[in-house]
Amino acid sequence: HRDLHSFPTRRSSDLNTAGQMTLKTGLGTKLKLTADALGILYVADPDHARVVKLGNPGGTFALSQTESDLTAGLTAPSAMAVDGSNNLYVVDGSKLFELQPNGTQSTLLSSLNNAIGLAVDASGAVYVSSANSGTVRIPYVSGALNPSAQTVIAASVTNPAGLALDKAGNVYLADASAENLHMVSINGIVNVGSPALGTPGTGTAEVLNIGN
Repeated sequence: HRDLHSFPTRRSSDLNTAGQMTLKTGLGTKLKLTADALGILYVADPDHARVVKLGNPGGTFALSQTESDLTAGLTAPSAMAVDGSNNLYVVDGSKLFELQPNGTQSTLLSSLNNAIGLAVDASGAVYVSSANSGTVRIPYVSGALNPSAQTVIAASVTNPAGLALDKAGNVYLADASAENLHMVSINGIVNVGSPALGTPGTGTAEVLNIGN
């Protein structure tokens, strides 16, 4: 993971609009974007049943940029994420694929339903948001994802429209029904009531082991 504090602060005035360039033409209309720490940009293009890989290690884009279409097993990629090792995760229909930087591709899950959001945490667990069915966290246990041990995240957000994780592991969800934004923090407070001095209070909380 990159240390965000090692990068200079940028302002909108620092951006060079004269450096704007068209990286790729001939794409569809329902695109999703993600980038890894090596500077590679991935474009999910469901209209053409592919993920387009653009750029060169180091984050440089030019007319001579490396470009390839990732198509094996893909019909309509709907969500993408990159983990801390620069592995690309792609949701396509009911399947979740992992594509490693060396080109190795594997199928991690095959029972997803209408997934529109995806994220991966530091332990290797994946978070999947599905339209009209909410968001779940699927833990990575003994070298594989374990859907039978999945946990519902923010059960009240049944129609998520966006999903993101921050460096600390906090979860952010956009709610398309309520038209608002939710945060599920890794920190919490247990309410033990207001007991009289010298008497015990009671409170319960669910504790989730996120691994590592």
